[in-house]
Formats: sequence, structure tokens, C-alpha cells
Amino acid sequence: MKEVVIEEIVTLKRLYSEITDRISANQLKEAQTALQQLKDSERTEKYYELLSEIYLKKKEYMNAKRVLEIGIYDFLNSKVLYYQLFEVLWRLKQYEEAIVALARSARLTFDVEERDKTTEKMKDLIPKLFDLVGEKNARKIISKATLILGEGDERAFPMDKDAKSWINRYLTDSKGQKYYVNLYKGYTAEDINMDVRYFLKTEIVQGKNYRYTKLNLNEESILPISSSFNEEIEITNDQGLSNAIQEKHMQKNRINYTKLQKGTYKLKSKNEFFLGNPIPNSKKEKNKLCIVLYIDGLSQVFLDRYNLNNLMPNTAQFFKESYWNKNCYTTSDWTFPSVASIFTGLTTFKHKVYHPNVNIDINKRGDMYTEKFKDLGFYTTQINNNWRIVPSAGYMEGFDRTIFQNFRGGFAIAEVLGEVIEHLSSFPNNDHFLWVGIEDLHDIADGYNQDVYQQTNLTLEERLKNERAEISVNAEYSEDKIIKYKNQLQRIDIYLESLYHYLEKNHQNDDVYVTIIADHGQGYIENSENFLHDGRRKVPFIFKGPTVPNKISNELMSITDYFPNMLVALGDVKGTDSENDAVILKDFGGQGRASVITETFHPKAPYHIVITDDKFTFSLKTKKHVEDDGLINFDEVKIQLLHNENQEDITEVNVEKVKEYITFVTERVIHYQYIQ
Repeated sequence: MKEVVIEEIVTLKRLYSEITDRISANQLKEAQTALQQLKDSERTEKYYELLSEIYLKKKEYMNAKRVLEIGIYDFLNSKVLYYQLFEVLWRLKQYEEAIVALARSARLTFDVEERDKTTEKMKDLIPKLFDLVGEKNARKIISKATLILGEGDERAFPMDKDAKSWINRYLTDSKGQKYYVNLYKGYTAEDINMDVRYFLKTEIVQGKNYRYTKLNLNEESILPISSSFNEEIEITNDQGLSNAIQEKHMQKNRINYTKLQKGTYKLKSKNEFFLGNPIPNSKKEKNKLCIVLYIDGLSQVFLDRYNLNNLMPNTAQFFKESYWNKNCYTTSDWTFPSVASIFTGLTTFKHKVYHPNVNIDINKRGDMYTEKFKDLGFYTTQINNNWRIVPSAGYMEGFDRTIFQNFRGGFAIAEVLGEVIEHLSSFPNNDHFLWVGIEDLHDIADGYNQDVYQQTNLTLEERLKNERAEISVNAEYSEDKIIKYKNQLQRIDIYLESLYHYLEKNHQNDDVYVTIIADHGQGYIENSENFLHDGRRKVPFIFKGPTVPNKISNELMSITDYFPNMLVALGDVKGTDSENDAVILKDFGGQGRASVITETFHPKAPYHIVITDDKFTFSLKTKKHVEDDGLINFDEVKIQLLHNENQEDITEVNVEKVKEYITFVTERVIHYQYIQ
């Protein structure tokens, strides 16, 4: 790769240095004018830091606060801006908010020595806090700050980030809708803790708590109910029905489903009970099903190399007549940011999901496509086992029903598909959108061989040769893992046959849409020095349905395009009307896309972007690592331009194309330039 200097970055850093010098010289007016003349794309974290510093010096504290709040939305992991916000809020005598901002700054500081300095600052303020707000309020503020400092991340679900159980509590989405969390199945457990969280399932349903409510059901419906049943729930209607629901009738602390005929009902109890949104249950002539089989880590390159017929014969047969895009690329190299791109249609720089140890509500960073499926009349459900797609991170939004258990607790494909079949059989009169999480391939990258099928299909030598990467996404080329990956795909296919058979037998008169998608490929299937090789980048989009084109396509596609093109096939003419990075493919009547982007945007690793168009693949990689707050140092970068047809390096030959892509990347990333 060729080393280059990006002049726009050099110029921007020089400009910020001059502005900093002016502030130090107390030339505030000139510094503020220079800052405000910067283009939006040049307004880095340093812009918000310096502008708020100017307002601080001028004692315009409300202006400083406003600027910092805007900056924190853009740089949500910025310890610097949170610290600056603390300074401003303290001067505004908003002491609780100030200490919270200081705690947040410490939480986002991953250097131990630097973090200790911030927490020491907080300890020094405690005596002052007692004097300023009194003992009771001071203790309350300290307790709040302590929780932030000890905050875990959302992978602990169904425990929250403060290690408290979510059971019998509500999650709230970006629109204020409430989702009730309860245990699912099992007969003895009544709550959950850190010791058992892997091994128990949860069920999440939209609804509210009541002591009394009146229901008008226009058709036969199924009603989700949950209660501790310390007191009975009386249910009556105008036709003389009068019953009392007690613990002996329904399991407590679970969602219980009961069928009610058309009519007006009254429900009341001395204690609060949960009532979910009624589910219509009138039989239709024809139903519509859309089932998304999300297979974590499924590589298109691997399917091409070893042939779907050989790897997954049942899947090949079921999708014999379907649309298969073989030129689809992921936006990132691992699950956390990639799935966020699938659900929002946004690339990593826009949704900001990149740091493995920082919490973010994805539903507050962009519109969720699940809402679109719900708008089309689908009963939306996810049966999910991926610890990076947890409901408490916003992935409950738009789903009427969620079944979740962490894959590490054993919620693998056999049980997942059993829940799918039970769900479709339990609600046979609805149109269904189903997200089905299949996590079993992850075992290969992690170096586990826990399945009997895997164990009995490997020789002792293959079992003993177990190369385990510290981080699964960094797993390097491994013939051992390739053998196990093949075996695991064969095992997945055996279980998928049961779903295919069920659909063909029970829904032959319905409009059935089934798709296979993935979030990223695998590093260990390619022996390449290029980290973002096609084995990692390329993923399948296999889509079967009555209005879906029957063809193998090489049209450029991104995983941001998955849901919009499904929606078009299902009758949503636009597919999407939100501002994001998704497009409708030409295959589905849209304009298509000119290029696709994959980025490695991960703290403690170099920033790396690869862009592919119909002729070329351009790569840019930084020498220095991405900062924890998402800033990137572009002082030293390497670039390469390859011709797709023969992989010839034409960096020195096609200077104009190289310049075009450097400009594109610069405009994309200059906002995140690290400036000291």
C-alpha cells in the first residue's frame, strides 16, 4: 500500500492550532469567528470543546451548555466534552447534572491513570456537595454517580447495566411505547440474577399495567396477561360472562395467553396486572409470512467456494427458485455495528455503534425498520439469542413479541426453530414478520466444539487442533476452522429442514417470504494480508417469495439494503422514506447503488475503509489506532486501488480515481479527525 498525506487534514489541524493559540491569547472574538466559519464536516470534537471554552471564558454558560449538548450527540463517547459539560453545569449551579456529567466522563475514560484523576476530582467535590445541596440530596447524587461509574454493558440482559433484573419491568422505545419483560417457560424461577441469566428465557410484549380496564374487541382476539396473582383478576362481559383468574389457572410472572370472543369486557383486580395489546385471531383466506433467517457470520465467499448444494442441501432445495444476491457487502467486520446497520439502514459513522464496552440505544440513533413491517400489518416477532442484539439496547422497538435467551446459555438452533414453529402454530391467523437468530456458527470462531454433531464428525486430531482467537473477529486463516465451519453449516441445514417442511406443509396456500441474511463473513476462511478481504466483507442475501425475482444477481448491494428491498417485495412501494444509507436495488425496481463500503471502526485498532464499485476496490488504512471516543488520526495513511477483474494494483496508474476516492473518504471522516 502507498503512504500518502491528506492535505485537507493538514490544513484543518493547522487551523485548529491557530484558533487554540488565539483562545490562549484571550483573542476570543477572533477565535469564535474562525470556529463559526468552519464547515459542518470540519466541526470535530475539538470544535465543540473550543467553542464551549470561549463561552466559559465569556461567562455565557447557557450557550456553552447548548454547544456541548449538540457536540455530545455527535460524539456520544467523548470524555472531553462530558468533562467540559461538568465545568459548565457546576457554574450554573446544576450540581446533580454536573456530577452526573463528571461521572460519565470517568466512565468513558478507559486509561486507568486518567480515569483515576477524574474520580479523584469527584471525591474532592463531595464535601462541597454536602454544603451546597444538603446531606440527603448529596447522597442521592453520589449514588447516581456511583451507578454510572460501575455501569456494565447491555450484554448482561436480562440484567440491566446496573446488574438489576429486568423481570417485571418495562422497556420504553423512542416513541414512548412500553414493552413488558417477563420470564418465559420454566416452572420454578420467579426472577433472574447474574448467576442464572444465561440459562433462563425472557418474553417481552407491548402493553400496560392496570387495576381496571375496559376492552372493546371487534373480533375474536388473544389477550396476553401477566400477574403475580396475589389477588384474582375478575373478567366480565355484557353477555353474562363472570370469571375470576387465579394462580391455579395461569402461571404467575409469565405472559399467559387467553382467547376471547368478540365483545366488550371489563377486567379488574386489587393489585396491578399486565395486559398486552390484543392480538386479532380471525381466520383469513390467506396469510402473509416474512421470515428472516439471520445467520451470524455466514460468508458468501464460503458458499461460492464450497457450493450451497454440498454444504446445505436442504436449504439449496428450498431456495431453488429464489433471488440470490452474491455481491452483497457488510458495513463492518463484526456484529455490533453491522446489525445496527441492518436495522437502521445507517452505516457506522451515522449510527455510532462501534465501542464494545459502551451502551447505546440504537433505536434513538435512527428509525427502526421493524416499525415499517408493523405498519404493513404484520404481527412482528423476534426469536433471538445474540448477546449484541439485546432488547434493552433498543432492539425491542417495533416488535410485538420477543423471545430472548443468550446463546451461551444453550439457546441454539434446535430450540430456536422449535419456538418459531410453536409461534406460527399458536397464532395461525396472523400475518407474521419473524426475525430468527441463528448463532451456532459463532462457536467456530470462538473455538468451541460443544455440539455432538460437530464432535462426532471430527477426527481426534481435528478436535485437538483448536485455534482460539482472543477476539473472534480477529481469527486468522485456519484450515482447522474451515473444516468445522463446513460441519456446522451442515448441522444448521439439518435443523432448517424442519422449518422448510413445516412451511411447505402448513402454509402452502399462503404468501410465504423467507430470506437468509448475515452480518459479516469470516476472517479465517481467507489466507490474506488484507484484513477486510472478501471472506469477511461478502455476505449472502437469499430471498424467496411470490413477488421476489427468481435470479442470481451480482448487483452491488449493502446490508443496509436488506430490509428496504424486502419491504418493496412485500408491497411497500418506497421500501423506506427515512434518511439513511439504504437503496432500492435495480433488481427490485430502484436506482441501485454505485459502490459499497466496509469499515473497521474499532477502538485500539487502525481505521480501515474499503470501497468497491463495478470496476475498482479502493482501500485506505490509518497507521494509528481509533481513539475510545471515536476519533481517528489521519496523519499517516496508506492507500491502494485494485482492479476488480484481475486484482492488479493500479494505485500509481489511475491517479484520477485514487484522487476521487481520497476526496470521498476525507469528506466522510474529516469530522472525526483527532486533534490534540
